[in-house]
Parts: sequence; C-alpha cells; structure tokens
Amino acid sequence: MQARNEQFVQSLLEQGEFATRDDVIDAALERWRLQRDEFASLRAMVQLGIDELDRGEGAPLDIDDVIARGRERLAAGTPQA
Repeated sequence: MQARNEQFVQSLLEQGEFATRDDVIDAALERWRLQRDEFASLRAMVQLGIDELDRGEGAPLDIDDVIARGRERLAAGTPQA
C-alpha cells in the first residue's frame, strides 16, 4: 500500500498538481477533516430523525408524492433541497 501511495504522490508532483509532498499531505488531511466533519453532521441529522420517530413525530412516507415532487423539480430545473 505504501508503494502505491508513493507512486500516486509522485505522479501528482510530476503532473504539477502540487509543488511539494507537504502540499499533497496538507490537501489530503484537509479533505479528510472536511469529510469527517460532514459525516459527523450527517450522523447528527440522522439521530435527530430517529429521535423524532421514537417520540412518534414521524409521518408515513407517500412515495408517489415524493416521485411527483421530484419530477416537478427536474422539469423546473430546481435543485433538490
């Protein structure tokens, strides 16, 4: 695995995407930090939903309505919420 990573880093440097190995490491760590934070946020949102369902605050999912609203958004070019 280490040799594969070394080859990847070397190819990034040769392609000029990064100037130094430290730049590659900094970018990788920043991406990892952002991904970790995004996952933590997602887990918190999922837990909120689970807690709401546990309190009986959920509503049945009407799949036909979800599909219809999705089609309307696609037709209107509106990004998903």
